[in-house]
Amino acid sequence: MYSPRYILNILCGLLFVVFFQACSRDKSEYAGAGVDVAFELDMTQPRLLPASFNGTTYSVNRILILPFKKTSEAATDDDVNFVPEYTAAKQFDVTAFPFYATKLNLSTTSSYKIMVIGYNRNDYDFSNPTAVNTRFSLLPASSPTLANFQLALNSPEIIPEFFSCMATAYNNNVSIGTKFLPQKTIKLTGNLKRLVAGLSVEVTGVPAFVDSITLVAQQLVTGIRATDGTPLAWENLVNRKIGKQTAVSGTVSFSNFMLPTLDAHKTQLFLDVYYGVNVERYTVKVNDLAGVSSSNSITFTKNQVVNITGDYSKINFGFTITSAINLDDNDWDGVN
Repeated sequence: MYSPRYILNILCGLLFVVFFQACSRDKSEYAGAGVDVAFELDMTQPRLLPASFNGTTYSVNRILILPFKKTSEAATDDDVNFVPEYTAAKQFDVTAFPFYATKLNLSTTSSYKIMVIGYNRNDYDFSNPTAVNTRFSLLPASSPTLANFQLALNSPEIIPEFFSCMATAYNNNVSIGTKFLPQKTIKLTGNLKRLVAGLSVEVTGVPAFVDSITLVAQQLVTGIRATDGTPLAWENLVNRKIGKQTAVSGTVSFSNFMLPTLDAHKTQLFLDVYYGVNVERYTVKVNDLAGVSSSNSITFTKNQVVNITGDYSKINFGFTITSAINLDDNDWDGVN
């Protein structure tokens, strides 16, 4: 017969073994679960948009850091082999740049590429993507990859200002590119670039009998690839209202963001003139300009503003593209 003290000692010993094994297993699993990766985002102050556009700086004040995990280490480093890891994504409200984010918890056994999307906090919230005031969606294909990941408009006529970049990884301050395997020495940095284009249309000399003028597009791009702004979705041969204005001192002015169309999805523009119960449509006829306009169709390129001006008396004859403001040219620069 064993004494009560002996039985108690045996039980305590068994409990200690079980507890030790549990602690060892938890520690091992935790150590393999991930590693913190510091991320810093550097975005310098851009120059003002042209006063004829809207005279404001960039509108981005929120960023989403979205990791894309490699499907297999044996696969190539092409974007198609990286899939979004939403559970590791982090969203931050930004009041100033440079912005230094917290850390990312990533698997130590898989390679990653990190995409950063910049937008306005009133346009989208990753933590509440179905909010009623949401202006766009992250709309990947049925099999989402970095190659097809899309920013999609919720309304074709309401276009937010988008920025994005792919983060560059540094190992002990040595650049190793956009693909990396997480280690404690890895740090990431990126420069957000503007993805949207701009359109400015001004009509002077509008007669007093004109009640209002509506600017209409023949077609609009509705979704772009998040990495570079390439059009992925559009609405063909659909008349879409860009804006409606009542003349002030005989002038109407439209200033709107546009998604890039590239040449494949360039669009004509129209002016619907309202007076009394009547409405008349006029094609916005413009001069041909290499890379911008051809046969009265406009090609919109990211970070480029197309300025169109004309007098109402020439509405049947044609307007003029006074300038096409490009990256590193004139006034409307991307964030670099």
